[in-house]
Amino acid sequence: MKGKKDTLAKWLHYTGLIRWLNFKCGKQLIAINYHRIQSNHHPETLFDDEVFGPDQNEFQKQVEWLTKNSDICSQEELIAIVRGEYQPPGRGVVLTFDDGYIDNYTLAYPILKHYQAPALFFIPTLSIEKRQLGWWDYFAYFLKTTLKKVIVFEGKRLLPKTNLPETMHFVLNFIYKNKLEVSDVLKRLSASCEVEFPGRDMQDRELMSWEQLKEVSANGVSIGAHSHTHKILSSLDMDHQRNEIVDSKQIIEQ
Repeated sequence: MKGKKDTLAKWLHYTGLIRWLNFKCGKQLIAINYHRIQSNHHPETLFDDEVFGPDQNEFQKQVEWLTKNSDICSQEELIAIVRGEYQPPGRGVVLTFDDGYIDNYTLAYPILKHYQAPALFFIPTLSIEKRQLGWWDYFAYFLKTTLKKVIVFEGKRLLPKTNLPETMHFVLNFIYKNKLEVSDVLKRLSASCEVEFPGRDMQDRELMSWEQLKEVSANGVSIGAHSHTHKILSSLDMDHQRNEIVDSKQIIEQ
């Protein structure tokens, strides 16, 4: 999927259609969402590849272009826009990052700070408190590190070593389709792959700390609630959905 997105983006850029689309957008607010920024030498990861966006050089070019060609909105300006109290003088853009990965701090934040570009970091609070990666990263870790060429999961033979993307998508679609509790699926996939969960130190290195979040929040980055446990909200009833949102907000405020 990531390769297709990259190909489409390059095609829109080189054909000039992206400029036409921007013109047609008029005064609409554009939200650009990132998860992870790659270092410039693109090291391999044992976790999910598909949450990685541009490398640091490319991200710097994007932010530089956006600061010259748009009005990058802060959280306060975004709220004012929603309330009908503010209209950006040019094209409004919001930069957001999900999930609290360490490269948001080490790679993205210095660029945002240099260009004085506001951004919003949305944080799943349990991940930061317990130093636990998201379930999608666990899936990738199990499938990438298994020694088995073939695994059997929910009655289907999967080939993680030769077709990792298809295997990942099968597991994810299985969860979404059946609205399952992710923790149960994780245990089953761990057993099928014969791979233990990654150690705490390994996970800790992938995530921002509360101290780092406090630092960025004092320098142009707003911290938003991204649920507490990052469960699939559509699989939960309304009370549990509300708890996920309220609990994360209260923890961030504390």
